[in-house]
Amino acid sequence: MSTMKSTQPVYSGPATTYSMVNAAISMNYVVTALWKEGTWVCIQYDVTADKRRGFVPASAVNITEPSVPTFTPTNYTRYVAGNTTTYNGPSSSGYPTVATLTSGTVVSFLNKNEGSFALIEYTLSGSQKTRSYINSANLQLVKPTLTLAQLKSKFPHGKYWNRMGLSANNQDGYTSTQCSNHGNTNNCNHYNPGTSDLASQCLGFALKCGYDSTGYDPLAIANGWSSSESSSSLDSLKAGDIVRYTTATNEHSIFVTGVSGDTVTYGDCNGTGKPCEIRWGATISKATLKSKFVKLRSAPKTLI
Repeated sequence: MSTMKSTQPVYSGPATTYSMVNAAISMNYVVTALWKEGTWVCIQYDVTADKRRGFVPASAVNITEPSVPTFTPTNYTRYVAGNTTTYNGPSSSGYPTVATLTSGTVVSFLNKNEGSFALIEYTLSGSQKTRSYINSANLQLVKPTLTLAQLKSKFPHGKYWNRMGLSANNQDGYTSTQCSNHGNTNNCNHYNPGTSDLASQCLGFALKCGYDSTGYDPLAIANGWSSSESSSSLDSLKAGDIVRYTTATNEHSIFVTGVSGDTVTYGDCNGTGKPCEIRWGATISKATLKSKFVKLRSAPKTLI
């Protein structure tokens, strides 16, 4: 068993930019050196209730294990299937939970499996990188698509699609605080399908819902997505489509969740008067949309 040469904070990855596992582990604390990455070493140690894993500088550990391998991670993009809990170590018992990742969250699989668990890396709110373990069965190559019920769970009614209190885009999350300033979009989330920030506020939210429900970018006009600037296209309006129309002062975008006769049910963001508030279950008539129509983005399939 190895021991700590000095008191050190413990991080989830091999740099101080990763999230912290423990604020400090004391000098002479008994640890097990698992592997080295660069100038850091991954250690495992016991605390009162469970075991912990994390990284400290290798120079801070008196390593006595006869052989400590060097690990060089290879990043593979994977998607989380279903809302899934991650753990500090390769088991759902004996290690503390780290986070609950929502279905469709993009993570990096680091090409390291231990039993039925895989080591992954992702970015938490506030742009802080984190490593943890996930059951390998909950990783997949293709982005899962979300149902209406899952979208409502991911983006709860009455919350805010923004990044208030955070330093980075929060497009897969929300906060409980409305935007403090809509003179710019600095506090707003932005729709980013993997290339760049393309839209914020109502349009960004509608595009994000369209992307999450189909797995494809509604702006790309590909993979079954199409667009029309003819109001007659509303005759075939369906759940999953995105409509933009004029208001008294601006334009607004909505994500259609149901159509019954002349009644269109939708979800939106920034449409209640509270900056970036998420709303589900609102209605508008198809006749009103036709009279104020700007554009329809038609989804490749009907939302379920």
